[in-house]
Order: sequence, then C-alpha cells, then structure tokens
Amino acid sequence: MKLSVIAGDIAKFPADALVTTFSKQATKKTEVDLAIDRQAGSDFRYKIPTERSLLDGSATLVAGKSFYNPTAFKNIIYVVDNLQVPLADIVSAGLRQAAVVGLVDVSLPVLRLGPMLGKVEKTPRDVIREMINGVLRLSPIWLKQVTFYVDNDEPTRRLFVAELAKVHPIH
Repeated sequence: MKLSVIAGDIAKFPADALVTTFSKQATKKTEVDLAIDRQAGSDFRYKIPTERSLLDGSATLVAGKSFYNPTAFKNIIYVVDNLQVPLADIVSAGLRQAAVVGLVDVSLPVLRLGPMLGKVEKTPRDVIREMINGVLRLSPIWLKQVTFYVDNDEPTRRLFVAELAKVHPIH
C-alpha cells in the first residue's frame, strides 16, 4: 500500500473516495466539509444517515452518482465520530468501507485537530500516530493508495511525514 502526505485542499485531488467524519452533535461544518461543499456542493450531506442508532465507527458510503465532481474525489465515506473511541478505530472503519466496496485510492484529511484536539488524543503527534495506526491495521492488499492531507499546515505536514517514515515507506 502506497502512503503519502500532501499539503493542500483535499477536495481538489483525485481519489476513489474521500474519507472523513461526522458527528451527530456537530453544530457547524468543519474545514473539510466546507472544502467538499466548494468542490461538489452540499447535496450529498442529505444522504448521511441520522438515526440515533449510529455508533462511533459506523461508516456510510455516499456514492458519487449523488453529486457532480469532475476533477477530484468520486465518492465520500463518512464515519461517525462522537469522540468516544480512539482515532485509529475511526480511520480503519472508513478505509475498510472503501475496501469492501472495491475502492483502492483513498484521501484522508488529518482529523481531530483544531477544536477537537485534546478531547481524545492530547497532542498533534498523538493524532498523527492514531491515524497511521488506523491505516496500518488494514491488509496492504485492500487499498493501493492512501493519501493524508494537511490543509496548508506545513509544520503538521512535516510532523506527519516524520512519524509515518518511522513505520512505513513514504511515496
């Protein structure tokens, strides 16, 4: 499995799927939500299940047929994240969903930074290590490419590259 770290707008890069999170308690959109809206519109958000029975780590595929996005991601996988489980569980759930439906090239933003930092993982390094562990739980034959995106934050990108290089070759 090829792993890479890129700084930039995740919604503008091609991938079979963009994996991100949503919370039933969220009161405003995240930066990733806003980037997706700019690139593909917000219609797909209405396809996210909102039943109270959804547990942390439940993944939902929103197929690309529900929105038009000619230049970037083809599908979106949302994973419920109410900050009750380790981030590695959230990441691996989203990537497993991608693999189950046959997607092989996945984009993943750095999650749980900003206002969510400290609620589960205490430092940016903890967040990055959890994300890497979530990816490495999967069999490398399931996915060909996972690209981590850092939204134009060079210090976080450098930290991510350094942590990833400790456990996996970077492409």
